[in-house]
Amino acid sequence: MNIMIIIISIVLPIIAFLYVLIESNKPAISVDQPKLKLNVGHIVVLLGAFTFGVTNLIYTLNKNNNSKKK
Repeated sequence: MNIMIIIISIVLPIIAFLYVLIESNKPAISVDQPKLKLNVGHIVVLLGAFTFGVTNLIYTLNKNNNSKKK
């Protein structure tokens, strides 16, 4: 169970990062636009995924440490 949570908290941010890279590399309509264009939605997806991953990882590791102390 704990290994599953750790795997999810590492894989989810990577998937979100790849999604944002793929989305932002779609060809732009005008040539003047920069190649890597991030809008607010992409940034929110990235921040949400990384925050979820880190929080989940800290919570799981903390829970493991607390259960070993008892």
